[in-house]
Order: sequence, then C-alpha cells, then structure tokens
Amino acid sequence: FISPPTLPIDLEWKAYDDTYGNTPPDPVNASGTLTLTTIGELSRTAKYWNIKDATSGVDVLQNQSVLDGIDLFPKRDDLVTNILGTTTSPVVDGFRVNVSGSWLAPTTFSSINPPTVNGTEMSSGSRWTSTNFILTNFIYFGYADGTADASLGAYFDDGNGTPATGTLDVQQLQQDLELKWTGVMGDTTINGVTIKVTKSGGSLITLAGASLYDIASHPLNPSPGSDAPFTIRVPFEIWNVDTDQEITAIMWDRSGNPTVDGGTSFMTNNREYLWVVNVPNSAIPLDPMSQTVADHATWSLALYQSTYNPGDVLRINYDNPLLPGIDVFSFSTNGSVYSEATVKSQVDKINVFPNPYYGYQYRETSPTSKYVTFNHLPDNAVIRIFDLSGVLVRTINHVSTSGQFDTWNLTNDNNYPVASGVYIVYVDMPDLGTTKILKLAIIQEQQMLKVY
Repeated sequence: FISPPTLPIDLEWKAYDDTYGNTPPDPVNASGTLTLTTIGELSRTAKYWNIKDATSGVDVLQNQSVLDGIDLFPKRDDLVTNILGTTTSPVVDGFRVNVSGSWLAPTTFSSINPPTVNGTEMSSGSRWTSTNFILTNFIYFGYADGTADASLGAYFDDGNGTPATGTLDVQQLQQDLELKWTGVMGDTTINGVTIKVTKSGGSLITLAGASLYDIASHPLNPSPGSDAPFTIRVPFEIWNVDTDQEITAIMWDRSGNPTVDGGTSFMTNNREYLWVVNVPNSAIPLDPMSQTVADHATWSLALYQSTYNPGDVLRINYDNPLLPGIDVFSFSTNGSVYSEATVKSQVDKINVFPNPYYGYQYRETSPTSKYVTFNHLPDNAVIRIFDLSGVLVRTINHVSTSGQFDTWNLTNDNNYPVASGVYIVYVDMPDLGTTKILKLAIIQEQQMLKVY
C-alpha cells in the first residue's frame, strides 16, 4: 500500500512454476514489471426500501436490501449473489416482511401481463400473435433487448459514426402502451402516383427511413428530394396508458413502397418498424439524433401484420420495477372482531391437545412444567375437569385476556399431580348458552412426591 501514490509506479512480479507436467521437471519461472500509470475508482448505487409506521410516522425498518430473499447489497455485482431465502426477511411488529420485485428496468414485453388485442391475450412464441396482429421487437433480430436504445443506432447516426440513442430511464420504460387503430385507409393519387394512404383518423408520426426506396422520393414528402424526416399519417394512435397521453414514434418503412402505383404508405400485411418516443404527439417531425429522442425514445416495435378492424386496441404491457423515491405501498391489518354467531358456529372446534398425554410433550420447557392446551375457547368459559367417578378434579376460569387458548398443568385444585387415567372435561359457555364435553387421557410419568 502506497499512500499518497506518485505515478507512475513500477511493480515487480514473478510467477513460480511448480513443474507440474514439465518434462524434464525443470522449473521455468516468469517475471516482469507492471507499471501503474492511472488510479481508477469504481462506485455503485445502493437501492434500499424502508417501512414507516403510518400512525407514528417512525421508520420501523430502514435501508433494507433484501428482495425475494436475496441480499442485493453490499455484495458487489461481480460476486456471487447472497441468497438468503425469504425466511430471512426482516420482522417488524410481529410481521415478516418480504418485498418481491426488482430494481431493474424491463427489457421487453411483460411475460406476466402479455400483450392483448381488445382485451384478449395474444399467443406467445418467438412472436406475439392474434388473428389480425403479429407483434415482436428487435430482440427477434438478435438485439440485446427491446428498448429503442438497443436498436435505434443501427438505423440512424450523425454521419460521422455516432449512433442514435434512446432512454434507459426506468420510470419511462415501465409505462404501458396502447395502439388504437382508428384510421381509414384508401387509395389516393399524389403527384401522379396512386397509392394507399391513411385518409382519416389515426395519427401523425415521423417517417425517417425506408428499406425499399429513398424517402426523398416519397410522394408525401413535403420537401421532395430531401432525406430529412417528415410526418405521415398512419392508421393508429399511440397512447401512453400510465399518463393517458397520445404520444408519437419514429417509423422505418420496412415493406411498403409508396413511390409506385399500387404502393402503400403503411403496410398492414407485412413488416413495419417503430421506435416509440414518449413525448406528446405533434405534426412536427422528430430528428432521430435529437436530445428529445435520446431522452424519450423507449421501445422498438416490429409489426409483422396489422390487418386491423377499426376500433381494435393493441395493448402492450411492461413489467413495473421498484422505483426508489417514487413507489410507495401501504398495507394495514384488521383489528380483532368478536362475532357471537361465529363463536357459536365454532363450538365443535373446541379441543384439547396433546390427547392422549404420554408423560411428556415437546412444548414443555422442563420436567416440572407439564400441561395440556385447550383451544378455540370463547372469551368467557368455565372448564371443569372430572375423573371417571364423577369427582371434580380441577376448575379453570377462562377469560378473554387469555385469547382462544388456556392450559391445565395436570394438577388438582390442591396443586397435586393427578393420576393417570381418563378424565371428562366439561366446558360451560354461559354467554353462548351452550356447553362442550371432551374426553382426555393422561399417562403420567412415575411420580416422586416431596410430601408423604
């Protein structure tokens, strides 16, 4: 350890050969010099959850790092995860609290809450399918994930090799989408070319590129001959479900060719690529290299088929990770409630255990603390225990402060141990106007009385 360091620092090293496998076994050591020229620093952010008592306002749990029984901190990401199990989750006020979730942003459509068409779940597989729609994203083409950031740069750059990017903001990536198919498509003649366009409904999004033609020659291009992005009308609206806001997208026309007769501005029976941009919909085109896109482009979408019916809604759901400083969950417990009708209905459940009692039971803490337990007792009951000759052996007055349980220490009213045998337990419940009779067998250990 050298502090403070004065760079560069030369560190001599040697690796010793243990001769294993050498023929002949002559050691061949290696040595050298490592020159340290820079000192790096590594930092990471610890994400915790807390629990606050809503009544007192006091944090009863602070800086908890266990999710699903796995302690995510302080172990480093490059070490083996510290798997603890959910039984190690913290306990507060008698409750074991296990938080299930993740801090990580989603990477594709939710598998827990899959895409739907008009509320009906799409079929899963390499792509999500329904009668009229086939949906996937750029994971299908080998990209790392379905975010716009992972694939946008493969289609757009600044001309000098700097790729376009999207956002990795978890709060935006967790927001669900709906494609509302409200457009009506039909043929129209533009600049001498008859093509199919969205004539009404739908929405304006940015067309920024195409595979089968140059957008400079697109008949809807407001600046013919220019490769600059421009807006076109498509037969759907894109809505952010979480914010209830119509948003926009950048489109790459993968299969249409509107430059020829019979072409179309949006293919409904073949592939079209979209990158959703989480900003309010506008007639102003987006520059894929703009900061707006870098900050708000969320997801890639590849529509292989969209032979829609007007009014169709394609819903795309994304998993919701935990958002530090934003997400707040609350829970409470119900107070105890007394119901005479419920108590009466459960009189048959009154019991005693263990029965038979064989000289010992595992709940006992010492040889002198013998007992059996009565359960499902009402708040007020008198327990009278008789031997088979009808002699009253013990009376126990059960009150509400004892809860549903009460115990008998296997002694009579004079505090002497009772003999082995069968006993009749008569439970009188005056508040309920009913009784319960139990039979209890006791087998005592050998008794060594201190008083004769």
